[in-house]
Amino acid sequence: IPNPIRPKQNRGRAIKLSLWKDVEKTINTSSLSEGIKKQGLNIFKRIFKAEAKVHGESLDTVHLHELGAIDCIVDIFGALIGLDMLGIEKVYASPINLGNGFIKTEHGMLPVPAPATAEILKNTPVYSRSEPFELTTPTGAAIIKELSAGFGDIPVMEIEKTGIGAGGRDFKDRPNILRLFIGDTQDMDINSFDRRSPSFGKGRVGGFSDETITVI
Repeated sequence: IPNPIRPKQNRGRAIKLSLWKDVEKTINTSSLSEGIKKQGLNIFKRIFKAEAKVHGESLDTVHLHELGAIDCIVDIFGALIGLDMLGIEKVYASPINLGNGFIKTEHGMLPVPAPATAEILKNTPVYSRSEPFELTTPTGAAIIKELSAGFGDIPVMEIEKTGIGAGGRDFKDRPNILRLFIGDTQDMDINSFDRRSPSFGKGRVGGFSDETITVI
């Protein structure tokens, strides 16, 4: 199956992704739709700008770890393509649980949230409640920051479909699961949202709900 992210001229060869120009070229020469390309570039730019600021570098000189950049592409475009396939046009998110404690980095042990995560989530409602783990990374922060039209509760909607998935980490006092709701908000008041949960919406709305979920 052709990889829509990999440029046609590079298929079968490794792609080096560490600088903004590398990521920008790879996305622009992919076969993804223009709308998804634009969203993906915006999300990546948020990550690069945050990393550049906290490292005292410029957008053009800051490096992402190659494996990290590839992981970012999978996470970002997996989310964008999924939302596109579901026909979702607008996103609302709950206040973001950052987790707490410390994380091990190339610069040593740092408190949660990571500096780039905190930079990305400026002027965004966040909180810290859970066991001592990082629950929101720079990638997850950039995705939700770029896509969210607002932060609050699940929209009032008629649920049509639901889904559920479990995270790979177990918590002592709560499930680490993600529930998806898809429904219709036509002629309904969407000014109130369930504060626990990110939700995605248009006339046909999808909502994510749970007590705890790690944002990758």
